[in-house]
Amino acid sequence: MTNHHFLFAATLGLSFITSSFCLAAPAKDEMSIALNAEFDTINPILNTMMSGVMVEDAAIRPMVKLTPAGVPEAVLIKEIPSVKNKKAVIFKDASGTHLRAEFEFLPEAKWGDGQPLTCKDLEASWKIGNDSLVATPNKEDYNNIQSIAIDEKNPKKCTVTFKQAQYNFYVMLPRPVPAHLELPVLEANKNKPQGYERNSLYV
Repeated sequence: MTNHHFLFAATLGLSFITSSFCLAAPAKDEMSIALNAEFDTINPILNTMMSGVMVEDAAIRPMVKLTPAGVPEAVLIKEIPSVKNKKAVIFKDASGTHLRAEFEFLPEAKWGDGQPLTCKDLEASWKIGNDSLVATPNKEDYNNIQSIAIDEKNPKKCTVTFKQAQYNFYVMLPRPVPAHLELPVLEANKNKPQGYERNSLYV
């Protein structure tokens, strides 16, 4: 058998094996994602690739999602703030038009280690992404947040003030990261170029 024939036979055999795997019914607790590119990271602060976004969407829930029809839906929060439900307020001052919105995470929302998901996690993402030495592709989204005020009585509730009022502010928010895991990494690598990127636990 020539090398040519051997390669063909091996490829044919592999196609039969692959086909048999494809025909097998997937487990009900298993999800498969097919990608044609290797993603660089699933850290939502650092990711620059669409393949990474696809994995993030499957593994890390956003605060708000858009349906295939483009309709926004709350995922990790109780409801999307708006002027209509009085959870969002547009105000002006000498520096321009701003927006203040109130968010509340779902009571049952928590991280994989059992720690509750709170506004401290959203604040942590904002602090990390806003750090001048952290290379995040959407720096303007982090810079547009002026402050995050966490409710003293309810850590899942907070008010976010935006420097510029945007109609889609709720999808421009950074995805929360676990503050109890990622903030210590930022602090330990303060003032080190790429210190956070190389030592993030997402690595």
